Amino acid sequence: MNTHKAKAGTLSVKGGALVVLALTGRATLLSTVGCRVMKKVFAQSIIISLFLSLAGCSPPMFTSYRPPGSTEAAWQVKAEKSLTGVVILTINNTEVLQGQFPGGFFSGTREFKGQYQGRDVVMILTTDAIKSVWMCRVFVHGDLVGDFTWDY
Repeated sequence: MNTHKAKAGTLSVKGGALVVLALTGRATLLSTVGCRVMKKVFAQSIIISLFLSLAGCSPPMFTSYRPPGSTEAAWQVKAEKSLTGVVILTINNTEVLQGQFPGGFFSGTREFKGQYQGRDVVMILTTDAIKSVWMCRVFVHGDLVGDFTWDY
């Protein structure tokens, strides 16, 4: 029987088996079958995590807006929130603003400003911890265009 000294917490592979030297100094032998099972469980947990994260993505929200006095077709306004809390605001398929909701466990507000066709665009992102919602208010040239709300 071969013996060797190793520091606690080390791993080594001997004859197709994994040897784990625990903090207690005792060697634990995991068979190659056990290693294959561990790999399979790990792979399955990765797949499940990816599926759950994709399920958490929010669908985009839409509204339309026609500037006062305009005879053009109404603008198509879209707010899309990612899983990480980033909102992308597009008007007629043109990205106008991008911003992140305030983080943490508390309520907060952030304001983002831009322009579209010479008009000021303001996006106000609010996290409401009490109601467990994210809110996005969009203004164009001072007019409220849309209120978008996503649940946590």
